[in-house]
Amino acid sequence: MQPPKQLANALVVLSSTAEDGEIELFLFQKDVSECLCRRGPDTSSRYEVQGVPGYKAQFVGSVLWMQGRQLFGQPAIDNKGNVLLWNGDIFGGKLVRIDSNFKI
Repeated sequence: MQPPKQLANALVVLSSTAEDGEIELFLFQKDVSECLCRRGPDTSSRYEVQGVPGYKAQFVGSVLWMQGRQLFGQPAIDNKGNVLLWNGDIFGGKLVRIDSNFKI
């Protein structure tokens, strides 16, 4: 079996400040985790999924913990294999857990 092909690493940025439907795609020649390591020094992790034979998807999360009672690392993966990564306050600061130290 041949090793997985690496076409490019990509960081997709969805921003509430972007125009409707606008998605920024950044391609990196180096590992995405190297680009993210300074953004979230409290924890970082990686999750890989083998997709089409010879290709894989790589999810890298890096967290700067600033609120709440405990750190929640990324990527979040449920028991069905769904993966979630987010940037900043996932709910825009409007929906916050009861145990959060953030005031609305």
